[in-house]
Amino acid sequence: MDWVFDNIQILIAIAAGIAFWLNKRHEDREQRRRMEDEGPAEWEEEEFGPGETVVTERPVTPTIVIHQRATPPPLPPSAPAEVTRQQEMLERLKTLRAQRAAQTAAKKPSAQAKNPAAGVPGGLQSRLRDRGEIRRAIVLREILGPPVGLR
Repeated sequence: MDWVFDNIQILIAIAAGIAFWLNKRHEDREQRRRMEDEGPAEWEEEEFGPGETVVTERPVTPTIVIHQRATPPPLPPSAPAEVTRQQEMLERLKTLRAQRAAQTAAKKPSAQAKNPAAGVPGGLQSRLRDRGEIRRAIVLREILGPPVGLR
């Protein structure tokens, strides 16, 4: 009895193997039953004597499948109108983009007039306000500065 408890993993593996074999056997039987229900097979084995098996081909009736081509639906009568509407929308989009570019160009000089340091792209104040620039400065100091062992 101690051997059973000491080798429980082996017994479980053997039981799983037997269960797998039984399941596979059951599936094979089901598959054979389904094939017999479907009709004659394409190939048939004939036995002539002990150990002699000859495979012959059975005539198979071809299945004819007729596909009827569906004609595509006609284009709606509003198709040319849709194309002209899309072209008008594209023109409106171009004019809106041009107006937005003009507005942003008009705002830049006023920002420089209020604070000359803010208008300079590399100004110290603008860089100190940006967190990304501060992080970049700290990393550059660590990389380009003296080694930690020599500080």
